[in-house]
Amino acid sequence: MYETERQQLQAAHRVAGQHATDRNGATGAKAPKQVGEVASLDALATGAETADALASLPAALLDAIPDTVFLYNRDGRITFANTVARAVFGLDTDPGFLEQSYAERIARIMPYDLHGQPLPDDQWHVPRLLRGEVITNAAPVETRISTLHGQTVTFSFTGAPLYDAATGQIVGAIAIGREITERERLTQERAQALSVAEAATREVQAIQTVVDATLGRLGVDELLHELLVRLRAVVAADNVTVLLRSASDPQILLVRAAHGIERQVAAGVRVPIGKGFAGRIAASGEPLVVEDTQSFGVISPYLRERFSSAMGVPLIVSGKIIGVVHADSQKRRV
Repeated sequence: MYETERQQLQAAHRVAGQHATDRNGATGAKAPKQVGEVASLDALATGAETADALASLPAALLDAIPDTVFLYNRDGRITFANTVARAVFGLDTDPGFLEQSYAERIARIMPYDLHGQPLPDDQWHVPRLLRGEVITNAAPVETRISTLHGQTVTFSFTGAPLYDAATGQIVGAIAIGREITERERLTQERAQALSVAEAATREVQAIQTVVDATLGRLGVDELLHELLVRLRAVVAADNVTVLLRSASDPQILLVRAAHGIERQVAAGVRVPIGKGFAGRIAASGEPLVVEDTQSFGVISPYLRERFSSAMGVPLIVSGKIIGVVHADSQKRRV
């Protein structure tokens, strides 16, 4: 029994030492002493008079580590959890948790990877350690788990298997977990901010594509045509149409320019203000998106029969609605 404890003690000290080095910068930085001198651990383990001391020393050593520490037997049951582990995971709220099997514990803490997917059993650190794998800080197991308090925390686990000196067989494992919940939160915030910035960049680029300086040299008809060609490409539409109020009857919208429908069809479209798709946009002054044109009550038979979805916005000059521009898709879109 004392031989196994000595091995656990030495393994714990090696892993704790590596964590202390990580906390103090690059390799070679001297970690602050938490318990005694390093050499004293081996000295204690070699003296016959130290048997009683060995029985109590592991808890004192492992409790000095500022991260969570777990010792497992060969079946994956927890044989020791340090004070930090008990506090973070709420182990003292359910003393029976430590007696549960590996499968029972996993069912309760529900480990997920950092993408929100259930962590496969072969990636969880406990079975990997018991298979003889050493998990280092270069490639830790990072996971989101539920504590017995009902909180969700993110942890980074490292560890090593423990061997019987006489037989060379794996008798258990030690795992050290460092909470990285705050680090992961900041990582997600940075990723979200980057996503927003990239979306804004794409939007600006799309606007620049539509209204670059070369358009200023075009006549009105050429300008409208070029704008619609570019707008159709930007929004990936099958048709783009500009309707303006009729000069003779401002309550009627007429097609002024279109890209994607036949000219003769466009010339025959007359939309009363307040009616149909474009008419409602002109009346409300608000953008409108229609997923299903057939059930919406579109005035134009061509638009209703040829296109499944449409979106449009009012054209406003000096506070007055002068028309509507809408883009249409043959495939249903939301």
